Amino acid sequence: MMRSSGTNPSLLMLLMWVSTAPTTVTAQNATVAPTVSPLDIPECFSNLTKLGLAQATADPFVQKVWTLCPNTIFDIGFPFANGECCFIGQPPLVALENTRFQCGSDGLSSNNCTLRGGRSHFVSSRSAEETDNTNVQVAGMTFESANFFTAILDNAGDITFTDCVWKVSREKGGKR
Repeated sequence: MMRSSGTNPSLLMLLMWVSTAPTTVTAQNATVAPTVSPLDIPECFSNLTKLGLAQATADPFVQKVWTLCPNTIFDIGFPFANGECCFIGQPPLVALENTRFQCGSDGLSSNNCTLRGGRSHFVSSRSAEETDNTNVQVAGMTFESANFFTAILDNAGDITFTDCVWKVSREKGGKR
């Protein structure tokens, strides 16, 4: 999505990650990348690659609510050396303006949406125009055992975390 003077790097990162996400194998042994069209956006997402594809096609000026399926563990991956995503897992949540990520229909942590492992679980990067990521909300997520930072907040703006839980698991490489 273009703005008046450039491209939003958060969107570019999202597009790069979802375009290089792991593929699925069909019965005919052909490799097919996951796709999401505006007509088949699910009630909730159990796959963050598909959420990223849906997010990349959404109007950035309209508030979007992205619901993660309750009782789901999202194993987050690691970027390859060239920055493409993801080795052993799914992409993180990427903040774009006017975005709400929520666990279940009410955004409560008791719905058990867990982002686990990987480099980082949530990324907000500064845009080329130095604009803020405004109207971004994260509700009801559990962040567990990120190997770098749970949230990379490299941007000012209006970013709110509500009823989120941060856990460290020594078995998954977490540190205290």
